[in-house]
Amino acid sequence: MHDEATGLKPLEATGLKPLEATGLTPLEVIGLKPLEVIGLTPLELGALMPRDGRPSPTRGKALWRWLREEADVPATTWPESLPELGRNALSELQRHVALPDVVIEERYVSRDGTIKWRLTCRGRPIETVMIPTATRATVCVSSQSGCTRWCDFCATARMSFGGQLSAGEIVAQVLLARRAATVPLTNVVFMGMGEPLDNFEAVLTAVRVLDEGVGIAPKHCTVSTSGVLPRMIDLWERSRASLALSLHATTQELRDRLMPRVKRWPLAALCEWMRAASEAPLNGAKPRHFFIEYAMLRGINDSDADADRLVALMAGIRARINLIPFNASDGLPYGRPDAERIRAFQHRVIAGGLLTIVRETRGDDAAAACGQLAVGRAG
Repeated sequence: MHDEATGLKPLEATGLKPLEATGLTPLEVIGLKPLEVIGLTPLELGALMPRDGRPSPTRGKALWRWLREEADVPATTWPESLPELGRNALSELQRHVALPDVVIEERYVSRDGTIKWRLTCRGRPIETVMIPTATRATVCVSSQSGCTRWCDFCATARMSFGGQLSAGEIVAQVLLARRAATVPLTNVVFMGMGEPLDNFEAVLTAVRVLDEGVGIAPKHCTVSTSGVLPRMIDLWERSRASLALSLHATTQELRDRLMPRVKRWPLAALCEWMRAASEAPLNGAKPRHFFIEYAMLRGINDSDADADRLVALMAGIRARINLIPFNASDGLPYGRPDAERIRAFQHRVIAGGLLTIVRETRGDDAAAACGQLAVGRAG
């Protein structure tokens, strides 16, 4: 017998059991692994721990309080009970979610206090860096194991690509650094291993979870990209996270040589979109700046002509320029300009009307500085 409207047999005629009779969760039925608890917001966790049949934001917040303040980092075991949840709610939750599979393999401490961790996420290697100052700390997180873009001046490109990280694996890096910091951890930069915008949904979810679960607002999160233009547009429209473009060249020919896997989004198109976005803030929101990352390579992109072209490229763009003196790494055929050349370049760009800073090198003796992350190296 078939249902006349749908043409389908009644469940009892198929020999299949109703879901509640199987003892399985909906995720298990469709073959998906449990969700990671730290990849969900308090509200989403509350929906999995209802009270009187309704989602319980209070329970979600209580669980996140435990994850932030009390759980081991990375968390490996569930608490026996939490007073705000009750044993039954916690047991039910564990049918739907799992703790992330993140393991600390090595920890390196630089002479300047920078800390680098080598982690494995589901067995795949990554590195995470925490940079403290006297008053606050920043964590540099990875979004992939290895990288999909293979920029010629970056040590990560010498690694094999190990795959995408989940939102929970990204958030786990922040919780680890937050627990280790002796000053407030206030900023998250997606500038570790990987091209964040090639792992877009996980990164976007991580930014949301950091806001609602950890208390780090999107405006304190900076997502760096080699120039994946469609996803730059998506991020700009869907999040208040800051966006940083890894530029590194002022001519298309040089950029193609240094960053061969972003040829499909040329400089002209990137600048045209940033210019338009600078002129028309979304929904009347406060205007936002783009951060422009520029690795300075001796004799390659550090001339006065490069500085002048950089000023011209940024015309009409709300841009803040970060000059990054090259950090040496085994096998990379580049050098760092001397301090006088870097200052001259900076002053020339400032004279062109652009706010420009030289990023302080941190953690280079532990191979933790920008462009040096490659699993297995400790300096």
